[in-house]
Amino acid sequence: MNMPRKVFKNTGIVIAGQLVTKVIGLAVTIYLARYLGGENFGIYNLIFSFIGFFAIISKFGMDDILVRDIAREKGRASLLLGNAILMKSLLTLIGIIACIVSVWLLHYPIDTTKLITVSSIYLAFMTFNQMYETIFQANLAMKYPTAVNVFGGLLLSTLIFVGIVAKMGLAYFVLAFAFYLIPGLVFLMYISRTLVHPDFRVDLKVWRYLFKESWPLIMMSLFVITNNRIDVLFLSKMRTDLDIGYYAAAYRLTEALGVIPMAISCSLYPLLSQYYHTDRDYFHRVYQYGMKYIIILAVLLAVGGAILAGPIIDFLYGAKYAPAAGALAILCVTEATIFIGYIQSQGFTAINRQKINTLMMGLMTLISVLFNLLLIPKFSFIGSSITTLISQGFGLAMGLYFMNKFVGKLMFSWWPILASGMLMGLGIYWIDLPVLVRMAIGAVIYVACLYLFKGINTQDRDLFAKVFRKNK
Repeated sequence: MNMPRKVFKNTGIVIAGQLVTKVIGLAVTIYLARYLGGENFGIYNLIFSFIGFFAIISKFGMDDILVRDIAREKGRASLLLGNAILMKSLLTLIGIIACIVSVWLLHYPIDTTKLITVSSIYLAFMTFNQMYETIFQANLAMKYPTAVNVFGGLLLSTLIFVGIVAKMGLAYFVLAFAFYLIPGLVFLMYISRTLVHPDFRVDLKVWRYLFKESWPLIMMSLFVITNNRIDVLFLSKMRTDLDIGYYAAAYRLTEALGVIPMAISCSLYPLLSQYYHTDRDYFHRVYQYGMKYIIILAVLLAVGGAILAGPIIDFLYGAKYAPAAGALAILCVTEATIFIGYIQSQGFTAINRQKINTLMMGLMTLISVLFNLLLIPKFSFIGSSITTLISQGFGLAMGLYFMNKFVGKLMFSWWPILASGMLMGLGIYWIDLPVLVRMAIGAVIYVACLYLFKGINTQDRDLFAKVFRKNK
């Protein structure tokens, strides 16, 4: 198989696996939330948000470096992998100890503290699972980790549903999540030996090299993890477990939608990277094309999600989660900004301006911390939702500014997209039908209006065909 076909096949496998895994994960989340109730569901999410905070220590930004260097230097792959495993083992141990010490110092309820202590081993399984994936990623053989991820999702869902039928308590579900990665990790460790055998001879030059190369990525990872986890941790100290449960019910839904911009960027990023160096005209056209269609999806999500938030929560979680509707409405608008920001982030990396991403994420994290401290005491999880919107909105505005500076302004017209979104919103607001019917009708109205107002035209279709023909 030639390289372009292999790359696109690998990308397609990853996207398909992500979609399946997200669907399974969302179904598990909904059933678990219904079974546990708001308070226990809040504790469940607090536990893994807290543990995830210490992943920055165990991961140390090393995975991307391993992918790059294993792909470039096959002869050093064994030595790199062996020393990386030794380093990760030490860092993971430090991360687990830090997690356990921190939870006991923060004086959480004793049951929550014990569950976090036992479940902190999840850091090891998660860290090594992701590290062994890098071997397959570097060799464009993602079918194995993708199959493992799908299997893991099915295994976890089976454990969850068995627990629900058997009427198990919170501890069972926490431990199921903490240990479900083990079978897949064992398989990846075994099958990876067909690609590279770890060489466990300690080489301090390799250790210094990996530390040096990974260090710039640590700050970005720190900002990302802080930005994604700090709201739950603040809620846990300032409000109640029930507040966390309501908030988690909302953000788990919008979080699952992140697979959409990821899938689009998987196809656009190689094109942007290639054309920036070889054909700037096509680079600009691909960027404009990608931004236009991600904005179309973002408006659909923001308007439709904000209007239908209440019926969606009631349909998926039941009436007892009704307070989460306000958070979901805000987070749908927030996720729309994340959609656009995702493509921007890939664009900065493609033009070798990735430091802008780190700067943006650092400022967004600072905003997140400050506004959470300000809004959570008064507005609880609604305050967290507003904070996330402010932070992501700032990042979007900053990203547009720098993209306009380095790439150029978006040249397409916004009004057909916004007008279509407004008309769709009016339609689904006044229709009194089941939520799934309203969603379907809204999508039809939106697409019809886009064609009517020429928000989607033949030039878009022609550009799509030309770009991907050129890439073959």
